[in-house]
Amino acid sequence: MMETLEQTVRVIYGGSIFLLPDTGEETIGQLVLNVKKLSGDVCESNLIARDHNGRLLDQGERYSESFGLVILKAS
Repeated sequence: MMETLEQTVRVIYGGSIFLLPDTGEETIGQLVLNVKKLSGDVCESNLIARDHNGRLLDQGERYSESFGLVILKAS
């Protein structure tokens, strides 16, 4: 039986790259919260997410590996 490789979403935030699993169920808002927890960021600043083409991603949108790269920045 062949194992399948887990799909991941690459996220750039605060000069670091995070690899998060692409479950197909989580939203951009959840991705932002997960990255903030992983990075140890405790500030209340809002973050905006863009894909590798610069398209602004909606917080309620489900993310996927097809985004290529998600870039988070303070708004």
